[in-house]
Amino acid sequence: MTRRKCKDFKLFIIFSLGLAVSAFFKFPRVVNSTATSSQPQGNNNNINMDAATLKNSATAGELERLKEEEARLAAMLASIRKQKLSALRSRPLNIGVIGFGRFGQFIGKSFTKYANVVGTSRSDYTQIANDMGAKYLPLSNLESFVLDEDLDVIVVAVSIVSFEDTLKDLVPHLKKRLETKGNCPLITDVLSVKEHARTMMMKHLPEECDILCTHPMFGPDSAKHGLWNGQKFVYERTRVDKVLLDPDIPRRDTAYRNLADNDSDVDSESGLFVDVQGVEHNMHENSESHVESMDRIERFLSIWEEEGCNMISMSCAHHDEYTANSQFITHLTGRILGAQGLSATPIDTKGFTNVLKLVETTTADSFDLFYGLYKYNRNSMEIIVKLKESMDDVVSKLLEKEGKSIDSLDQKSCL
Repeated sequence: MTRRKCKDFKLFIIFSLGLAVSAFFKFPRVVNSTATSSQPQGNNNNINMDAATLKNSATAGELERLKEEEARLAAMLASIRKQKLSALRSRPLNIGVIGFGRFGQFIGKSFTKYANVVGTSRSDYTQIANDMGAKYLPLSNLESFVLDEDLDVIVVAVSIVSFEDTLKDLVPHLKKRLETKGNCPLITDVLSVKEHARTMMMKHLPEECDILCTHPMFGPDSAKHGLWNGQKFVYERTRVDKVLLDPDIPRRDTAYRNLADNDSDVDSESGLFVDVQGVEHNMHENSESHVESMDRIERFLSIWEEEGCNMISMSCAHHDEYTANSQFITHLTGRILGAQGLSATPIDTKGFTNVLKLVETTTADSFDLFYGLYKYNRNSMEIIVKLKESMDDVVSKLLEKEGKSIDSLDQKSCL
């Protein structure tokens, strides 16, 4: 072998060794099953430890990456919220509140942060309205309230029992506004019973009026100092630009997004909703009136969102089913216990203190509210019947211990 060839051969060997060493340190060692089986147990532990270390290192790195992504998205969300709030305040709604009593003032005060508020009621609340930065008109001047204030939204915040009569009084002025201005404000309610409110608004209001059914699940007592953060707000988009929506299928970008998942041609983020004929609509359809209607609804709902409410899209029928088993039975129990004349004693237990608090909070509301919860929620009588049956069942079990029956004994002698 010549000296030149010998030198080239040495360089080749050195280069090959360099590649081998580089590969050894760059890539993890691969041990075949045969070699592994002949290794002592200690070596197996080392191999397993190396694998666990690699896995833990990957997990730690992934967690760091996810935290960075989380921070990025949080910053983006904060930016979007600022833009949303800016958009809301740049074009403030004109909101009229019919029924400017305790609850009307309660919501009106928060509305003034984002909108121009005009209240109306039978009593004179001019000074209260001025103090919160709102305007006040007497209910006797309802025509001016509807025609001259250029209202985008009218919130009907009267009692359940007077709701229909209030709508009837409102309708002639709405029709006159349609004749003179060619538009109608969004009409919304805040009643504790939703099917009744929905039915009455559908029955009496002109079809040009958009309808939004809402129920803030809180009030001046449960949300003292105007703190709405975390409070539940239930709503149903009922009618938009003369389109009556299917109450059981809200917009597909909310609670019913799974409907879009079954159809690859439907974009679940597009804001689709379905009317009662099953026709799909988009919130940004090529109609100026439709876009304005949707924008008005979303801006009104955004006020509640900005105040921190937990927004719940729900049909009026489902709402009434749930509240009969929660709100109505709470008021019913409080009224029954209150009728017994319960009062505090020097040795009250914590449980009895809670009972007295329940009586206090439920009886503080007007009996008209309690009657409205009963009269205008078709599920309420069923709750009363079940409560009576449960009462009889418990008493019967007590009497059985004494060999008596509830039917054979006079109530005064056994209870």
